[in-house]
Amino acid sequence: KKMQVGNDAARDGPKHSAVFAIVAGVRKAVPSAGAMAGVHYDKRGGKITIQYAGDDCAGHKDKVEETANKICDDGVPLDQFEISPADREAMAAFAGAAASDIGGITLKSFKCQAAKEQLIIEFYAGKRPAGGG
Repeated sequence: KKMQVGNDAARDGPKHSAVFAIVAGVRKAVPSAGAMAGVHYDKRGGKITIQYAGDDCAGHKDKVEETANKICDDGVPLDQFEISPADREAMAAFAGAAASDIGGITLKSFKCQAAKEQLIIEFYAGKRPAGGG
């Protein structure tokens, strides 16, 4: 099943790469997470849906955000993101920006929806909004 992309017009290189930096964080913090089901983009970032049927992992939000930002800070090459082959295929479908050009990632929300067997992550890409967020 192909990954769904919503509001593709709002997608740009930095947001696209940010998605996969976050997914790399998820793969590390929540190894039991399944395939990425979709991404819906908005003005500042987007919402990522990942198949997930494990225990509530909302406590991993900070770890995932930290990993994603470390990828940005270290300027990890896109082909070295630690993601699944399916993620990599989805990543190749659009020209992403270099990790060092994302400008930081803020996870607005990170929640498990057990009933839907999904992990839903809302994020901002780019400089953090003033006054927190």
